[in-house]
Amino acid sequence: MRRTGLAFTVVALLAVFTALAGAPRRAESQAPGAPGAPAGARPPGMMPMAPDSFAAERDSLIGLVMERIKGRESSPAESVFKNIKIMNGRTAEQVLRSMNGFGRTLGVSCKHCHIENHWADEDKPTKQITRDMMVMTGSINDTLLARVAFRAGDHPHVNCFTCHRGHTKPNFGMGRPPGAPPAGGATPPPPQPMGDHH
Repeated sequence: MRRTGLAFTVVALLAVFTALAGAPRRAESQAPGAPGAPAGARPPGMMPMAPDSFAAERDSLIGLVMERIKGRESSPAESVFKNIKIMNGRTAEQVLRSMNGFGRTLGVSCKHCHIENHWADEDKPTKQITRDMMVMTGSINDTLLARVAFRAGDHPHVNCFTCHRGHTKPNFGMGRPPGAPPAGGATPPPPQPMGDHH
């Protein structure tokens, strides 16, 4: 079921980026957040970033780990931490900063994927889901987007924020907050399972 959800996500992202490649470019002055753009404007179909209520907790935990590895921050992560399977070759500090970014992008604490002070344990499935998502975004960026004929100078890429925007599940609401009724006031149908997403 996870592979079906992953395949659906890859196909959906490819369709979006293919459509964007052929869409006319909006003037910079009308880009969301740019001077002259309507207040609070955001791209159609995108939910706003959810508030990050776990930032202080993540920063504190990362500070504690950084203190424990003091002097080895620039060492390869796999020589400092156990069970590094995707981020090999990055420094220990880069891995910690990336994980903080993952937490911010999904609006979660470190405990979403880890057991506190048992960071290497593989008890939570969300840890492997994150690895799978990293492989997926790498494939989209390195293989799928490389096939799209973008204009010279354009180098779009996807990352966790592209879909999650501060929510644990990708933005399937197409611009409506979770549970909000669609235009016209009709009650939305219950969400259907799409596979294992984090």
